[in-house]
Amino acid sequence: MLRKISLNYVLRVVNYIASCILNFKFSVWMLGTMSYSSELKSSTIKPLNMKQMARLEKKKKKVTAFLEIAKLNEQDRKLQQEVEVAEENDNNCTEPVTKRLKIHEEKQLNSENLENSKKNSISIKKEYQMLKKEVQERKIKIKQPKFMLKAVGDKAHLSLNGNERIPLFLSDIQHLLLYSQSGHFASYTPSRWCQLDKYNRISHTIVLVVENLSIYHYTSYQSNFNILNTKFKDNQVEVLTPTCYGGNMIQELVSVPLTNTQRSKLIKKYGSVQAAIQMTGEVFKMLRAVFPIDHRGPKIEYIGNLPESDKFPRTTLLLSAAQLVEENYPIPLKGELSEKYSDYVLTKDAYKPVTPFSPMFGLDCEMCRTTSGNLELTRISIVNEKLHTIYEKLVKPDNKIVDYLTRFSGITKEMLDGITTKLSDVQQDLRELLPADAILVGQSLNFDLHTLKMMHPYIIDTSVIFNMSGDRTRKTKLATLAREYLSERIQASRNGHCSVEDSKASLKLAQLKLTKTVEYGDAVLGGRHNTEKYELNNEMKTQHAYATNLFKHLTVSNEKNAFIVGCDQVIDEYTSFVDKSNVTYDYESKDKKIKCETVQTNQLCVQRLCESAKDYSFALGHINLNDEQLNHENASNTFSLLDEWIANIWTHMEPRGFFIVLFSGQCQGASGVGFITIKRDNRT
Repeated sequence: MLRKISLNYVLRVVNYIASCILNFKFSVWMLGTMSYSSELKSSTIKPLNMKQMARLEKKKKKVTAFLEIAKLNEQDRKLQQEVEVAEENDNNCTEPVTKRLKIHEEKQLNSENLENSKKNSISIKKEYQMLKKEVQERKIKIKQPKFMLKAVGDKAHLSLNGNERIPLFLSDIQHLLLYSQSGHFASYTPSRWCQLDKYNRISHTIVLVVENLSIYHYTSYQSNFNILNTKFKDNQVEVLTPTCYGGNMIQELVSVPLTNTQRSKLIKKYGSVQAAIQMTGEVFKMLRAVFPIDHRGPKIEYIGNLPESDKFPRTTLLLSAAQLVEENYPIPLKGELSEKYSDYVLTKDAYKPVTPFSPMFGLDCEMCRTTSGNLELTRISIVNEKLHTIYEKLVKPDNKIVDYLTRFSGITKEMLDGITTKLSDVQQDLRELLPADAILVGQSLNFDLHTLKMMHPYIIDTSVIFNMSGDRTRKTKLATLAREYLSERIQASRNGHCSVEDSKASLKLAQLKLTKTVEYGDAVLGGRHNTEKYELNNEMKTQHAYATNLFKHLTVSNEKNAFIVGCDQVIDEYTSFVDKSNVTYDYESKDKKIKCETVQTNQLCVQRLCESAKDYSFALGHINLNDEQLNHENASNTFSLLDEWIANIWTHMEPRGFFIVLFSGQCQGASGVGFITIKRDNRT
């Protein structure tokens, strides 16, 4: 017991002595520090000690390194994060010091070293501040939204000759507007023809629609458009607007095709999409045309009487003009395509508007490879809706056959012996046989039309309306569709395919779908095959048949609002497509998402657009130039005034504002033009 007590006593004494020694060392260290601090305070310029110099040098090296990275890779999307991390490290630098500098070493600095330290401190600080300022400027630069054209957009650029350009569609401009406001949350993106980076950095979007102006006016009076030639010079594209083919410019600009999710909501609320069309003015059928179609007839009605076998209008299944381009169908667009299809012919010189009663014809062709290196027509079959073969021909190609492809085509050398029918004969027969509103039905019919070297506006493609993969780019084979949906085996013969068999199968598939629903058999639209053999993707995709209004999409966020200004007639037409409960005409009202304002003149329209644009995330001005203003005597002054208006809007825009000027084109005349730019943020 005594031993334990004595041992504890010794330990307590040792601890006491150790603490005294530590306190003494600490006191000495504090006195040294105070003495050194007083020496520094006596100097007019505070120099940096070795540790501070080391830290500042490290900061400088870091900033320099990041600047070098930025210069080498301007497009690096991670640069912004790296610069922010660098700044954070600069502001909160906690570099470990392995050995604390000793006080007596610091005291040994002589006056000469102290003066050099002052100079070095000032120099390093200045260099660091300059580098940091450059980083800040670069941060502003990389945060700028950026717009650029892709290959499809470049082909529509006005810098190309007229015979080389392939115009865009108005839907392409619409998709860009959606993306500028909603980004990746938009129902559609403009990725087909352009790229918009940092969309979330856009301060606001302004659109100026100029009616009755076309690409002809711009190219003829280009010297009068100073602002368009400078601020918009990189992004000037030809647009095939509805005005060119007798369509409604406002309707097609405002109407946005329904997605599957939106369609499901309508069905849940109204029972069916067709019922929703009858009960709401917001949803309506979209029509596009690039063929010579007479639009002067009575307005097409999609709801009402239908053929007994059809549960919905067959026109719903037609490919739109944009889809025809996407699916590589030959269409009579000018530019590069006009040269590519220069030897193609139309199935009719003029077409009638398609209706739910327009007749459907199944079509299929077989081809063989010739000395030209291409596949040329050797057989064609057409069946009517009663599945009767109304046209069947074997065709002798213009060039010598090098491969009959019998395994696929079913064509043999013996079959073509004595055949004198040529491609030109078939083209003439089809022009006489097919009615002006005929609907052609087939599997990937674009290949057949290219083989026929013919163009037709009304197409139902079974590889599009039926889809078992959930991906439009992956086509389901006709034999698979026939087996799963028709319970038929086709293309099973070792002797090759039969064009009559294939054309009947395609037509049967279209007829089957018309007895069901639009989404039946289409995984892209959310339809599922009743055998449930395949797990189909129910992702949100496009239904091109019906549409909602653009402003509903633009104002879906609580932070988004829209402003529309124009004459009475224009405002009435725009508001006919939007939800009236969300529109206000009161300038002082702030509780509505969409503000509409009527003006009497174009100048007042531009003035109100300048005054109000900053207050809205999306602003649209609509002006109209009459024929008198565009005649030869007044045109130059008119365009100079228009240029002043556009420049005025540009001046009143916020930095990082997105600006689109859209010429509507002329009825039965020249195409429209889209001018696109972003106002740079020049802050330093």
